[in-house]
Amino acid sequence: MSARIVASLALVISLLFTAGAQANTITVNSLNFTLQWPTPNPSTPPANGTTIGTGNQALSFPLFNPTMGYLTRVDLTFDFTTIYGGAISNFGTAPYTGRIVSNSGTTVRYSMAPFGTLWNYSAPPEGPTIEEYVGSFRTSYFRSSPTVGFGSPTISFVNQTDLNQFIGVGNTVNLQASQTYITNLAVSPAQSGVSVSSFQRAFAPRARAVYTFNPFSTPVPSEGGLTFSLAQGPTGGEGQVEPTPLGSRHHNMVSAGPSEPVASESTTARQTFRFQREDGGPQQTLVYINGLLDGLLRADVGGRAEALGIIELYTQSGQFIDRIERLVFADSTHMNNSLVQFQAYERFALPANLLPGNSYELRTELRLKADPRGNGSALADFSHTFDVELSGTLAVPEPASSGLFAIGCLLVSSLARRSKRHN
Repeated sequence: MSARIVASLALVISLLFTAGAQANTITVNSLNFTLQWPTPNPSTPPANGTTIGTGNQALSFPLFNPTMGYLTRVDLTFDFTTIYGGAISNFGTAPYTGRIVSNSGTTVRYSMAPFGTLWNYSAPPEGPTIEEYVGSFRTSYFRSSPTVGFGSPTISFVNQTDLNQFIGVGNTVNLQASQTYITNLAVSPAQSGVSVSSFQRAFAPRARAVYTFNPFSTPVPSEGGLTFSLAQGPTGGEGQVEPTPLGSRHHNMVSAGPSEPVASESTTARQTFRFQREDGGPQQTLVYINGLLDGLLRADVGGRAEALGIIELYTQSGQFIDRIERLVFADSTHMNNSLVQFQAYERFALPANLLPGNSYELRTELRLKADPRGNGSALADFSHTFDVELSGTLAVPEPASSGLFAIGCLLVSSLARRSKRHN
């Protein structure tokens, strides 16, 4: 048995913008093709009961281009049509009028690594064609009617690990489509000298993906002659995340009193960003991801309250680049179990040499913990903020000592400005 891909290589990509600017969608269809058996020419059908399979055939459509924004959802749907046809020959002396009947259906499977089978469907028997008239010693050509189509339910992906399988520049994602059926073709009513002299089946599978994404924002100038565009990704945890033009602000609070269990909560955010130099240069540039832990910590009678700010940087493909974290705490055991309270205002930064125009992923997290340690109490109140902000400099990346000095200057400048805005 052989199979060949027939018909069009048309790829349809349409942008469908939803109302508002929160999310856009792109719909991509796989290359359309038809599998025929047997090829290249119709032939006498095999004996009834013979199982026929097309083998796996690739359905390809473009991966999501990360330069468009942050992918948040993928919806897949599949459909297929089947049809059969051929010639009916009458070698008898009398004309024949009857139907060609296919009492078998078709089983179709769509699969994709690493997800395995996404849709497996067994279609019902296809039934008879239209009625055929065949004169004595004549041949008439037939085709199943109507052509039947089948569609899958929508299969959705929102998990970030799964979504990463659909992200790439200039590449395609490949689904495998296969079909099997059992030959069971006959003429009805049966008549001596009448038979199907040639036969061919066709199977036309298709796949469709709808990419839902948050587009990049309008470029925003920062310190140092750089402009940044952000695309918002998912947020999680018990607190709130407020997107800002150059980053995000996390807000949360936890507390625990005497004999209460430890209170521990986190707030997470993911964003994609890219930047441009105002001088248009393509060279590697020093970018700073600035963090500010600004909140109230209080503990007494042995209690402890703490806040941990985490900043991580990845390539758009998910490759880890660097990480920085900063812990602030109030521990009353350090003060003979008496009340300890202070307003945290901790600044830190993650520097990285990055390329203009490329997309990078920023992951941030605020972890709060209040541990009464028995009869004590603890409060970590960061309803004000854990603030994350992008900035940079047009200067060519410098040696480590000079770079650290630059970070300090930039932090003082950038975070001092925001402190004034908060007051």
